[in-house]
Parts: sequence; C-alpha cells; structure tokens
Amino acid sequence: MQIVLIATQSPFVVLNGYTLRVSGFARHLARVPGVRRVSLICPVEEHDAAIAASWAREHGVTILPFDGPVAANPTRRDGPALSARIESALSRIPPRPDDAVVVVAGPQASILLAKTPCRFARAADLMDEESPHLIGSIVGRLKKGRALRAIRELKWYRDHVSALPSLSRYAAVIVSAHDDADRLRRRGVERVNVVGNGVRVPDESGENFGAPSARREVPRLVFHGNFDFPPNEEAALLLTKAIFPLVRRESPSCQLDLVGRNPTESIARAIAGVEGINLTGEVPDLAPFLRAASLGVYPILRRTGLQSKILEAWAHGLCVITTPAVVEAFSRFSGDARLCAVAAESPEAFARSIIRLLKDQETSKSIGLSGRRLVQTRFGWPSIAREFAEVCEAVLADHVSGSPSRARTFERSEERG
Repeated sequence: MQIVLIATQSPFVVLNGYTLRVSGFARHLARVPGVRRVSLICPVEEHDAAIAASWAREHGVTILPFDGPVAANPTRRDGPALSARIESALSRIPPRPDDAVVVVAGPQASILLAKTPCRFARAADLMDEESPHLIGSIVGRLKKGRALRAIRELKWYRDHVSALPSLSRYAAVIVSAHDDADRLRRRGVERVNVVGNGVRVPDESGENFGAPSARREVPRLVFHGNFDFPPNEEAALLLTKAIFPLVRRESPSCQLDLVGRNPTESIARAIAGVEGINLTGEVPDLAPFLRAASLGVYPILRRTGLQSKILEAWAHGLCVITTPAVVEAFSRFSGDARLCAVAAESPEAFARSIIRLLKDQETSKSIGLSGRRLVQTRFGWPSIAREFAEVCEAVLADHVSGSPSRARTFERSEERG
C-alpha cells in the first residue's frame, strides 16, 4: 500500500499542531508493515529545498512539491487552483489506483476538495472539528466591540457548518478527539474515525523524570504553545493575570516560563513589570524547559482536538494541571488519563492545586510518571501511525471492492488499547 499525504503547509520544520501531525505521520508511516511507500504533496519554497531533501532522505518519504503557490489555510477561491496542483503532483509519480490511498490534511483543504473527482481511494484527516473555535472567535470580537468582524466570521461559521456534510464523500474522515467525531456525526458526516495525536517519547529511563528535588532548585511552572492561537493566548492570560499571582502569595520564589512562538501584545502587556515570569519566545528545543519545570500548568478553556502540549509534558514525566475538558478528551482514549493529570476550573482551584503539588513532590512525581507511561503505551508515534495505516488499509479495501458500506466497519470505538 502507498499512502499519499496532501498538506498545505510544509512539515519539515514543525511550527504548529498541523505541521506536527503531518510530520509525525509522514515520518512514521513508512515504518509500518504493509506500507511500501509514503509520498508527501506539500509546498516546498526554494530556500527550503535542501532541508526538504535531507528530511525526505532521513525518513524515507517521497516529496512531490506543489507546482505553484498554495495558501496555508485555503479558502473557497483557492479550491480550483489547489485541486489542479494536487492532480499535477499525483501525475508525476502515478500510483496504481488499487494500491494508493490519498489523505488530505486539514479542515479547510478537506472541505474544499471533497467534491473534486479523484480516481484514488481518499480519506480526509481533519485533525479537529474547528467550529467551537469559530464560535469563540465571534464571541471575542463582540466583546471587543468589533461587530463588523464578528458578522464576517459568523458567515464563515455558517459556510463551514453547511459544508461539513460534503465530507461524507470521503471513504473515511479522521479526527484526533472523540468529541470532534461526535459533533461531525451530529452534522451528518459519515464514516468518522478517531486517531489521536502522537508524541516522541524521550529515550531516557523513566526514573530520570518527575523527580523535582533532583532537578529543580526553585519551584518552576511552565506553559508552552503558539501564543497567537487564541485558545493559547486566552490560557496564558488567565495563568499570568489570575492564577500565578495567587501562587506567588504562597510561594514567592515560584517562577513561570511561557515558552513558544509569537507571543501577543496582550501577553507582553500582562507580564510587563511582573516578577517571576519568563517569556521566552520561540526556542529550538522544548525539552530543557519541560525538564526544568516542577509542574505543567495548562488552563485551556476552549479546545478541539487532542492537545499535543499535554502529550509533550507527559512524555517528559511532568505532572500536569489542566481543565476538566482536556482531561476528559484524553480519558476517552484511556481511563488511566484521569490518573495522569489534576483537573481544575477556577483560578483559585488552579492555585490551590499548584501549591499543594509543589509541597507534595512525591505525589507530583507519581502523577508525572503515570503520564509518561500512558504516552509510552498509547500515544507514541509508532502506535498512532499503525492506527492511521489501519484506517488507510480499510479505505483501500473499500475502494477496490467498490462497496462503500464496508467503510463503516472500521469506525473506531473508545478505550482502544
């Protein structure tokens, strides 16, 4: 079986959740038994050509660059050009229709290409169902008095929701979280599968992780992510303005690292003159910050999909405090997730949990190591890639047999090992 991934953003350098997921699948699918070749159709800028070639050789991936520019987040007007460029890329290495599965990555591209004829078996990896983010953005515009922008975004939301049923034209639709799948099914989308996000688990022994007394001289909290993503900005502001001041009253030496790309002006203003907060900007490697932290604190109020930042914290044996919605999303993959994080809702509840766990290092260590074991057994990239390949195998078998009803047999259930 050949798998052809179509991405509108280059995954050679991971910059966000989209490129992280595409990169993870592209790098690991080639190692799954039964997958004989993985091809990636994506933009390759001239200055990235050498990086792309090196990346492809290292991971055994065939890269088919788009012939011409492609919008990272395509809109309806980009649809015809995007379709033509994908067809051109496919024609350069024509796979046999009975041997290839084409997977479109991302919600916008998947919706745009749903009605485009294709001679190959097709699936769509939406990653997440983004309507909650669109609603949150509309509410945020209204709160800021930007009514005209809110009206435009309301139209985008209506267009998005009305287009969702067209996704049933794919032999399978993939999302990373069960509640996203629930929403799609309620909107009339068929053959929805859940394949979570993966994470690279460091090779070091688990005993090197989650030992605050050994690796942390002062109490240290961490939040990481792309800060121009509104839910991350919202969480960082809640942490810096409402939660961290309560923690500092009880633990004056406590430090907070905000780690990630594109910190917004709102965040910069919120931390101006505040002691104990370190805003790093983009860093080449998250690992030193995750290893230096006593706790990972992620007060995420709005979410879709599966938060990779939680997986990354767990992979480094870090005890996580987050919202009940995030814990619930992970618990639908494994009930053990409830033992790997502490759930809190209000700023006061977050602060109480932080202070308690800073004092109780044995409990913090135990929770962190439970998270590490969970990602080792359930969310490592090799395991997630195998699940993705299983969906592709069923899509291909459905295409060859010409029986669309067969695709229903591989819809994934919860609590799968």
